[in-house]
Amino acid sequence: LIMSDKRKSLFYPSCGDDLVVPMECFKDEVECFWFVDIYNWINNPISSPHGFSALRRVSARVLQGTTIRDKSEYTVKVTTYTCIRETDGRTLEINICEGRGYDAFRSIFDDLGEKLAVFFYRGDSPGESGSGFFWLERPRLSNVLNRLIEDGLIVSDGSNAMSKLSQYHNQRNLEEADLDTLIAKMMPFDFTGWRFTCIDQIGMRYGPTFIWKVSTIPTSTNVTSSD
Repeated sequence: LIMSDKRKSLFYPSCGDDLVVPMECFKDEVECFWFVDIYNWINNPISSPHGFSALRRVSARVLQGTTIRDKSEYTVKVTTYTCIRETDGRTLEINICEGRGYDAFRSIFDDLGEKLAVFFYRGDSPGESGSGFFWLERPRLSNVLNRLIEDGLIVSDGSNAMSKLSQYHNQRNLEEADLDTLIAKMMPFDFTGWRFTCIDQIGMRYGPTFIWKVSTIPTSTNVTSSD
């Protein structure tokens, strides 16, 4: 799905324990995974999903930075594992991060210069049990897209998202056969210079989890979505 000579990363904020599906689904598209959650769970053992060798812990470090709004200091604890991708024997890196998602995002893709190929986000909410952070709504969606590589992927079940991405959010009674049918109904749409095209689905969370390919629109035809 993604072609690049750079190391490609998947970023998943507010991930909880939802590690296996993104690793299994995108092990051939990225070389580096970044799983982020505010809760202290980085010392828990990680099972190797299908298609991976056993995970080996290799390092622990702390990313540091300063917030944009009030210039306060933040830290993100990172525990790094490696494993072998069975399809071709290449080494993958899995980073388990403890901290706020937006702090980790800035540190990883601005300070470290990682290449965002897949933005994976589902199972979150604006309520007390969720992050309350609207990653896929205006204007924060533009922050994500500005760092996404050409033809990169947005993977979403509609959590904290704009209406075009949340059409079936919280519809949890759908069957697997229904999801494939829905892909054809998810029409491409434009958003401030980017075109979103639904290309696949990977099951349910808080509704169907769709994969959207995101491409830049030539400047002469840029259209701002009315969403």
